[in-house]
Parts: sequence; structure tokens; C-alpha cells
Amino acid sequence: AAEDKYGTVRVVSFMRQVVEQGGFWQGAKEGGKFVTLERVQFVGACNPPEDAGRVPLSPRFLRHAPVVLVDYPPPDALKQIYATFIKATLKTHGPELAEMWTGPLTDAMIDFFELNKKRFTTETAPQYVYSPRELSRWVRALFEAIEPLDDPPPPDDMARLWAHEGLRLFHDRLMDPCEREWLNAALDATAAKHFGPLRLLSGDATQVLARPLLYSTWLGKHYQQVDQESLRKYMQARLRAFCEEELDVELVMFDEVLSHVLRLDSVLRNPMGHLLLVGESGTGKTTLTKFVAWV
Repeated sequence: AAEDKYGTVRVVSFMRQVVEQGGFWQGAKEGGKFVTLERVQFVGACNPPEDAGRVPLSPRFLRHAPVVLVDYPPPDALKQIYATFIKATLKTHGPELAEMWTGPLTDAMIDFFELNKKRFTTETAPQYVYSPRELSRWVRALFEAIEPLDDPPPPDDMARLWAHEGLRLFHDRLMDPCEREWLNAALDATAAKHFGPLRLLSGDATQVLARPLLYSTWLGKHYQQVDQESLRKYMQARLRAFCEEELDVELVMFDEVLSHVLRLDSVLRNPMGHLLLVGESGTGKTTLTKFVAWV
């Protein structure tokens, strides 16, 4: 809740009154009587006040409440936790795949997450919030892509899938081209560090993970990497049908539009997917979203 003009949060003041006086006063319409409450305890979970939309709790209330700090797990604990998840994901295609990739994938994911967490903060932009939820989404995306496959993915395909899902989680929220450039370089360096020494890649990480990395379910029965020109032809055909059936618009399928379409599709396909579209009026944000939902 937000503070009023006196710097007071009414809900917090109400709780403080209950704690200090054992009850609260009713309004004049209800008789103005004091209502006594017994055997009532308050247990709250709070985000740090620097998070967007948060306000510090009043010291007058905090003097009644013991505060326990529960921080995010450190990197070593995160590696232990997510190694278990990744191993279970990879075991869907046998223990050999899990033995080969569990360690490198886990270390690469945690290191890349920590790099982004240190580099981008909410002081720069409110959406630069990083928590282990990103790692959970990353693992879930890998599972949803790998589990339906008939055969285990080759090493280069595994690295590309890892990189693509990481880009969707971390790259798409960035605003400045310099930030995106830094992130792409950090992704390549992380892949080279963790996949290169084990010779999991057929060549240099920059070559194996050459952009653009485009993944879709539209051109095959599985979620797989697609060729840019094949995707362009498919989207142009679907766009013609969309214009005839739904909305008569003029859209040109240049490279950036193809990337935006797949980003929108990635969000809309995922459970609890959400996105915030920011841009100049008339650039096609709403039209593209309607088009992807229609496809």
C-alpha cells in the first residue's frame, strides 16, 4: 500500500493498533466502540523496499515484529539445486546425456545468471529484477523442448537451445543496444568457458551460437531451430490469411519483425507468460500480438 500525505500506510497503522492496544476502534457509523481481538498474530513476507512499488515499513511497527532475512541461495547452493532439475530433464533421453551435460549446463546457467544480476539493477530500469525464477523458467523451457524429441539433441543443438532460452529470458528485457551487445558477448564467453574445454561444441562458441537463433514449432512437429528464410515465407503466407480473415493491415516481414514474432510466441505459449510491450504509437505492437495469437 502507498503512503498517504502524512507518510502513513493505513494497513500498517491498523496492524500496529491491534498489536499495541489489542483491538481497534469502529467508525462512527458502527457505534464508535472498541473491538477487542484475542489470539491474533501477523506473519508477513516482504520484498526489499528498493523493489519497484515497495515502501519501507514504519519503525513504529517494526519494533513489535522480529525480522528474519531470507536471502536468495548463494551460487553454490543454486548449482546444487538446479543440477538436480537439469539432470532429471536430461534423463528423459537416457543417463548418457545427463552425465555429459548436467555439470556444464548448470555451471553455465548459474554463471550467466550471476553476471546479469551484477550488471543490471533496478536503479537502471524497474524490469531489471533477477531472481532464481529466471533459472526455473530456463530449466522448464529446456525440458519442454527436449522431452518430446525422438532422439537426444546433438551437442551443438543442445548449446544453441541453451543459448536461445537464455536470450529470451535476459536479452528481451534490455532497452539499450549497448546492453544487448554486452549480453551477447557474455553469453558467448560463458559458453566458451563451460562447453569449450570439454569439447562439447564442434567449433568456436561464437560460430556455433551465431545469431539469429530462431526457434519455433510452426515449421515442424517439435520446438526446433528454424531457417530465417523458411520462417519468412511461412509468416508471409500466414499474414496474407490473417489480413483476409481478421484485420487488413500492412506489415513487412523484415528480420526484426521475425524476431519479435517469435518472442511473442514464446511468451504466449508458456504457462503464466506475460510481457510488457513498449514503443512508439503505430509501430505494430498490438497488431503483431494479435497476429501471433491468431497463428
